[in-house]
Amino acid sequence: MAPNLNSSLAAAAAALKRRSWREALDQLGDEAGVLAGDDAGVRARFHAYRAQALEGLGRLTEAERDAAEATRWAKREQGQPGVGPIRALHAAILARIGADEVARRAREADRPLADVPDASLANGEDGAGALVRKANVLIDLERPEEARASAHAAWTHPIAQARDRVLALLTLARCPGDEGAAHWILAGHVVADRADDQNLMTAVAKAASAAGVRLPLLSG
Repeated sequence: MAPNLNSSLAAAAAALKRRSWREALDQLGDEAGVLAGDDAGVRARFHAYRAQALEGLGRLTEAERDAAEATRWAKREQGQPGVGPIRALHAAILARIGADEVARRAREADRPLADVPDASLANGEDGAGALVRKANVLIDLERPEEARASAHAAWTHPIAQARDRVLALLTLARCPGDEGAAHWILAGHVVADRADDQNLMTAVAKAASAAGVRLPLLSG
């Protein structure tokens, strides 16, 4: 393996540990940088690192292709030491793609909410939840100012549960305005921590990871 490629892989691995997805991708470059003479293990590492960086950036289709390529090369490596973890990475990316598709279909079903007044939704049985769903539809429709208004209404809804408040705050992080995504993610972190709800904490952690936000230790 060429020294420059060795240093690039090491730098990419370090960037991945810091969740610096863009830096990791930049360190790796493109596949042309992987020399034809390099062994299967090197190629597997290259594609696995690219898959992780692309997943972190939300580019799941590209991440899946690299994870599949990493698996192919890992199978060729003598003793196949990396096959298990790389297969797990590939499976996790496929699961995210599937979950995103389910969410996309749900938002498509919610599309009619886009033009329902916030006041009408707020007075419904699931007022805060409906407002969050509307806000996410508006984000998909590239109507961020309206999305912020609906998400804010959900967050401040008088009978919103902790789940609704956290989802509203994470939605605000997707269309953050002047405050920035970190402001809303950290607010969601506080609400989830006070609710002592592990599912909400996981949702906040994923949003923080994707946005490069470091979460403080709260109640523990």
